[in-house]
Amino acid sequence: MKKYLITIIISLVIGFFMSQFLLKQYNDYQGIKVYNEGELFYFMQYGIFDNDKEMDANTINLENYIYQVNNDKYYVYVGISKNLEITNKVITYFKKMGYDIIIKEFYITNKEFSSKIDNYDKILNLTEDDIVIGEIMAQTLNSYEEVVNESKN
Repeated sequence: MKKYLITIIISLVIGFFMSQFLLKQYNDYQGIKVYNEGELFYFMQYGIFDNDKEMDANTINLENYIYQVNNDKYYVYVGISKNLEITNKVITYFKKMGYDIIIKEFYITNKEFSSKIDNYDKILNLTEDDIVIGEIMAQTLNSYEEVVNESKN
């Protein structure tokens, strides 16, 4: 009986310290924390690349984009919205330009960023002009970068 009790206590102690370690890693993360307690955002993903040289070669014709490195892969995004209809409108805009875009869903809790995207979505809802759509997508990406940079400081 003592063998089992000691094993259980050791397992609990190890589990406690491992959970503390994992929580500390998450709390130290630089950037916008993403988990499903926030609002749903649609990120328009252009592609996934194995290294920065491949990414640079494939994005040379893109005017505006952001990227994230995750598991040594470069994920390139060309737009952000909170409205699926608007997301599909923007994807149509990119398809006219010859780009294949897929939708990735993320939950974000930053209220300031959410408010900015709401405003951009309102403008996109009222326009069919490709130039305006391109400019608004550039602004959404700039807003995202501002929020990420603020959270690093």
